[in-house]
Amino acid sequence: MNNFDLWFQRLYWLSQIALPIVAVVTGWIVWTQYRTAKIFEMIKHLEDPAIREARRILYKGIIASSPPRDWWNRDDELENVAATVCARYAVVGVITDTDKWVRTFVAREWADNICWTHEALADYLEHRRHSSPGAYLGYTRLYDAAKPFRKSN
Repeated sequence: MNNFDLWFQRLYWLSQIALPIVAVVTGWIVWTQYRTAKIFEMIKHLEDPAIREARRILYKGIIASSPPRDWWNRDDELENVAATVCARYAVVGVITDTDKWVRTFVAREWADNICWTHEALADYLEHRRHSSPGAYLGYTRLYDAAKPFRKSN
């Protein structure tokens, strides 16, 4: 073998070593981008102007005042925003079920909002689950994940 062939052989072996390293690094970059995109989608769901307005109305209607126990039968607007909040958090809960890292991020950063809304809507959730036992279970799982991160009582 001449010197030229020896260099080609060494380059070939280096390429065989570098190829799996490049594949692993590329996979890691793709996975990081996927998680970032998923978090961005969750932020869009949680900070959408409609859901922010629904949380505000919910706070004024349930926390700031003391409505009767079956307020959803008496106030259509409040029931509508309660359903909006429950549905939105249930969707976020279901989407984040498959990725513990994203679930932990969402639960940690939105713990207070998730917890106070779930607690304020406990009677409403119970009422909805009488007719549909699986109603908003993603929301409850998200609430359970967020409780340890709650900053306020």
